[in-house]
Amino acid sequence: MVSMVLLKKILMGSAILLSLVAAIQASGQYPDSGAAGKNLSLNVHLLDTGQALVVGYVDDPRGLIFLRPTQYTDPAATRYASRYRYENETHQLYAWTDALTFKQGDTWRLMFQCPGFYAEYRVIFDLPADLGLGRINSSEGLKYVVSASNDSLTVISQGYDIRNPSITIEYQQSLEDSD
Repeated sequence: MVSMVLLKKILMGSAILLSLVAAIQASGQYPDSGAAGKNLSLNVHLLDTGQALVVGYVDDPRGLIFLRPTQYTDPAATRYASRYRYENETHQLYAWTDALTFKQGDTWRLMFQCPGFYAEYRVIFDLPADLGLGRINSSEGLKYVVSASNDSLTVISQGYDIRNPSITIEYQQSLEDSD
C-alpha cells in the first residue's frame, strides 16, 4: 500500500517536471549547455565624444562583441577601437571603447548587444545630462528605466534568463552656446 502511494507521487512529480521542461522549451528562453548561468553586471559611462568607459563584472567576456569590433558587419568597423583588461579570477572587466556608438546625421546611437544566454543581465548607462534623449529600443524580455539628475541621465537595463539581450539608445548632442 505504501509503495503504491509512493509510486503515484513519483509519477505525478515526473509528469509535472516534463510539463515544465516542455513549457520552457516552447518559450524559446531555455539555456544552451554552453551558456547556462552566465551573468553580466556592467556600468557604461558615455562621454560626449561617443567613447565609453565600461566597468563591472561578466562571467564570459566573449559575448561582448564591442571588445572585438572587427566582428561588426559595418564596413567602417575597422575604425573602432577597444582597449580592455579582464580579470579571470574576479571576472572584472575594464574597457575603453568607441565601438558602442555611431552617428547618422544629427542622431547618435548607442548599441549594446550581447549574444548568448544570460541568467542575470544588468547594464547601467550613465549619459551626459545635456543629451537630447530619443528612442530606446530593447530586445524581448529586457526591461529598462530612465532617470535624470542635474549632472547625468541614467538608463538601467535589466533582464533575467534572457537570450541575446540588446538595447539601442538614440540621442542628440546639445548645441553649445558660442560667445
